[in-house]
Amino acid sequence: LRPVSASSHARRTRPEAMEAAQRTILQCVSALSGGGDPRLVSQSEAKLKQLSQNNGYGMVLVSIFANSKADFKYRQLTGILLKNHIVNRWSQHSKTFTPPVISDQEKKELRKVLPRFLGDPHPLLRSAAAMAMASMGQWDYPERWPELLPSLVKCLEDKNPNLVQGSLRCLGFLAEHITDEQVAKSIHRLAPALLKILKTPQFSL
Repeated sequence: LRPVSASSHARRTRPEAMEAAQRTILQCVSALSGGGDPRLVSQSEAKLKQLSQNNGYGMVLVSIFANSKADFKYRQLTGILLKNHIVNRWSQHSKTFTPPVISDQEKKELRKVLPRFLGDPHPLLRSAAAMAMASMGQWDYPERWPELLPSLVKCLEDKNPNLVQGSLRCLGFLAEHITDEQVAKSIHRLAPALLKILKTPQFSL
């Protein structure tokens, strides 16, 4: 028999670690959303602050946020936690930066998965995803996330009104962070899609 290497052991136990983190975060979120015992609320806030320093915390939040079977209020609160986590730990140049910075690998994973939620049936969850993406784009577009704007424009051309509205929200939030020069460079992509939306009654904003 071959000895089990440290890397293979880590791969085998990673799902178990994520499940344990999910349970802990859900317990904390349940306490926060319940608004009951102040001591329990304070303990839950402290625990979440501690967990947020761990690599992979953001993706654990995403796993709860994405779970359509989870209680909606838990998903909503998790979305807020995720947005705040990104705002505070994405870039060392942020005025609200709180160390440690999110790892490059986790940033890559978040950039990949969050756009999927722009078309969520729930408006509040769409907005949470849009705000989180805009916070990421503030620092990563266009150098580290060049596909952000083209992907949003493509979403604007989709027939799914939820996806269109989610993408519009993201663009609105993103416009608050990017420079006028960046907007000017992108207007030739955005203008035709936006004009088409304005002419389509089904897309009420």
